[in-house]
Amino acid sequence: ILTPFGLTRVGSEPSEVQVAVDEDSARVEVKLGAIELVSKDGRTLRAAEGDAVDLTRDRAEVVPAGPRVVELAPIAVTVRAGSGDAEVKSKASGKWRKVRREGEVLAFGDGVRAKGGDAVLSLKDSGSLLTLSPGAEAVLEGAGQQGVTDEARVNLLQGMLAVQLATGRTSRVVLPELTLEGGGAAKLEIRRTGSGFLVAAHTGDVTLTRGATRQALRAGERATVQNDGTAKVEPLDAAAVSVGPGDGARVYHRGLAEVALTWEGEGDAVVEAALDSAFTRRVLWGRVHRASVNVSAPARGTLYWRVRKEDGTQVAAGSALFAPESPTSALARVRNVVPEGPEKTTIFYQDKPPAVTFSYGAEPQARTYRVAVYKAGALTTPVAQRTVAETRAALEAGALGEGSYLWSVTPLSQAGAALKGGRMNKLELVYDNSVVGLVVDSPRQGAPMAEKVRAAGVAPVNARLSINGRDVPLDSKHRFDTWVAPMGMPPLLVFKMTRPGAPDVLTVRTLKTRGP
Repeated sequence: ILTPFGLTRVGSEPSEVQVAVDEDSARVEVKLGAIELVSKDGRTLRAAEGDAVDLTRDRAEVVPAGPRVVELAPIAVTVRAGSGDAEVKSKASGKWRKVRREGEVLAFGDGVRAKGGDAVLSLKDSGSLLTLSPGAEAVLEGAGQQGVTDEARVNLLQGMLAVQLATGRTSRVVLPELTLEGGGAAKLEIRRTGSGFLVAAHTGDVTLTRGATRQALRAGERATVQNDGTAKVEPLDAAAVSVGPGDGARVYHRGLAEVALTWEGEGDAVVEAALDSAFTRRVLWGRVHRASVNVSAPARGTLYWRVRKEDGTQVAAGSALFAPESPTSALARVRNVVPEGPEKTTIFYQDKPPAVTFSYGAEPQARTYRVAVYKAGALTTPVAQRTVAETRAALEAGALGEGSYLWSVTPLSQAGAALKGGRMNKLELVYDNSVVGLVVDSPRQGAPMAEKVRAAGVAPVNARLSINGRDVPLDSKHRFDTWVAPMGMPPLLVFKMTRPGAPDVLTVRTLKTRGP
């Protein structure tokens, strides 16, 4: 069969082909048997039953037959918003609308997208979950079940699809260009790229099928699958932020994608992570082959996790609270100026009592002002007194120790007579053991990325600090000021604070990468 784009030859064996010719391309589909095709550039290609050959004047490419999909009994798939909003677009209407709060059953051909949160698709009587990440969009093309075999057919149009395969079942996720199949619990993440897919296996072992190419993917590995069917498999890097066994750790962040759960030991183990202590709201489960696993970091709330051997023996367990970093005022920005007025002024300090400046309003007839400071409950004799010509009176560092004080300012005439009585104002100096939070002045969240960035702030008394795994010295006032190389992508600075008898506290700052 001769076309403007090449010559198709059929052999002596029974064969059947279908040829479609357009103005600038042609497609030859092999319905039966096998063919040999000679392209315009003289190359000879062979295609078997189920294959197709795409032709242009400059290119000829064999498209292998897709994986055979066993017909299963259709099952219902329900979508709900895990967080934020989920939207659905029916094949008939073509219009997007919000998913009902209680969730709803999808029709095959419906589109789903996640906006500002996750959209969770669950297969009836299966236990498998498909979760679209924020900004992702997909079309549910079908779902079926037979015995202990489940299958979901999804066209991932953009973004990331997280897949949790059920325990004790054979599960398949079929995309137009790729099939993933597992024989038990597995947590996978599928990202569409410009040249194919990026598939990460956090738990469980699966098989990737693209055309006639099959590739094993084990827990703790990721595969870069190209459009030609080739797959490069490499170890999956541990997340930059890690949490070890034990309860009470705190992770303050804004937009952290994932965290690594780590423990001591070797060999295979089964991991579970959930958003409740009863493990009814699990977010990850399955077998791993190393002593760590990456899991999505909650925006807020407590993440519980446990690790067991195959026989049920517990290896490790822990929990960590995740929350946005609370706004706080750095001690370096607190001005130790005490204004006159009815409200009490409180000054927190570390190391030693600070210098204090009293501020008050001007009196038209006054030539000088006498400022007297008394210990609360002892108004007979002032502990400090200054006479100045300005409307500010300063006491040097250490003049006032920790405690509660009353102070007054009396305007004096040129002869030194009091023009009016001084009103008592309240002041309190508090040693900083009541300030337990780490204060990070630099870098700010979203600051520009650089080879090294300045990290500065102050830590509470008795605290130890590390940044990106490197111990950082604190000065006599428990302050730090150093330069640190960011790690990970997106680039992060992870401040880890430890104190005797207290859980670890991690503060994560995410930097902005260069470029548009």
